[in-house]
Amino acid sequence: MGPEPAPRSGHGMVAVGSKIFVLGGVSEDDLDGTGANANVAHVLETNMVKFPPITRPLPRPPDVRSPLLP
Repeated sequence: MGPEPAPRSGHGMVAVGSKIFVLGGVSEDDLDGTGANANVAHVLETNMVKFPPITRPLPRPPDVRSPLLP
């Protein structure tokens, strides 16, 4: 995987299949108002992400027969 994009605001994000696309927006580097990186697109291929192994027991799911409200 390459370098992660800078934190952004005003962007769009969509997941298609195993890819996540981040489109446009501005980062702190763009605060000068030039909009130089407003047309940028970043793609994350989630099949390439490696997660660490789970080393502790997973929590039990809630009992579906229990009431949701007290």
